[in-house]
Order: sequence, then C-alpha cells, then structure tokens
Amino acid sequence: MYYFWKLSKPVFIVVSIIYSITFLYIFDLYFVHAPAKIAFEFNYGYKQAIEFYNKYPGKRLVMTDVLGQPYIYYLFYTKYDPALYQKTDHFIDGGLDVGRVEKVGNAEFHQFSSSDVLTQKDTVFIGLEGNINNKFDFSSPVIQDYQTVNYPNGDNLFRMIKTKP
Repeated sequence: MYYFWKLSKPVFIVVSIIYSITFLYIFDLYFVHAPAKIAFEFNYGYKQAIEFYNKYPGKRLVMTDVLGQPYIYYLFYTKYDPALYQKTDHFIDGGLDVGRVEKVGNAEFHQFSSSDVLTQKDTVFIGLEGNINNKFDFSSPVIQDYQTVNYPNGDNLFRMIKTKP
C-alpha cells in the first residue's frame, strides 16, 4: 500500500477500494455462506451432540469415530479437566491420521450398530445413519430419549439415543 501511495494517490484510492471490496467479499463467503454450504468441512454438529450427552452427566457414552477425532470435542464441550485427561490418556499412535483415542472416562469412541443400542442399558449413543439406520424403531421400549442433529441444509448428521436404565 505504501508503494501505491508513493506512486500516485488516484492509484492508491483505486487499489484501496479493490482491496476493501475483496476483503468484504471473502469475509461474507467465509462467515455467512460457508457455514451453511460446507458445514461438513467445519465439523458441524459436535457441539449439539455433546450437549445432548451433557443432559445425562456421568452416563456411559458410545460415539462414532467415523468423522475423525470426536474425543477432542468431547473434552472441550464437557469441560473435561485437562490434568485428569493427561493422567489417563488413552492415545493410540499410528494409522492414517494423527492417531486416535478410544476412551476418555465414561466415553468410548468406536463403531456400533443398532443391535448395540437395543442391548446396552443406560447408555448414550451418538452415531450416523450407518450406526443407527432408517429402519431402526425409535419408539422401542428401551429408548428413553431420541434426537437428531441436522446440517443447516436439513440433511441428517447425528442420531442420538439415550437408553433406559
């Protein structure tokens, strides 16, 4: 900008206007349109999923790990004590990613099926359609609570179930 100022004031003004318009356009794309259009890329839904679990503190949690590292969202949104986590770290090194964590306190992060939901009592399950399919009977007598998290465009993301004690 200093170079344009020294070159000529009209050029500086034109460049400043172009720069400002570009900045506003990018800001609008990133903060207004992107969260709705590419919510998947923003790891949308973890906050709502853990808020569902937070209604049942201390209960066992089984959460899918298909979308990446759910344990970090669990730690953050449950306000898990960092000192406690560091003492009981269950980090498994290797794999295609940076590694994984299969367990933190009462929470387990792995795949499960609809039959697990029907047979494990007093547990919160957070999964995708692959874990809890469309044919699953959500009115089953073992289900205490059921909710979904949808992307901003309406597509289903998480299916969350709390089984009865």
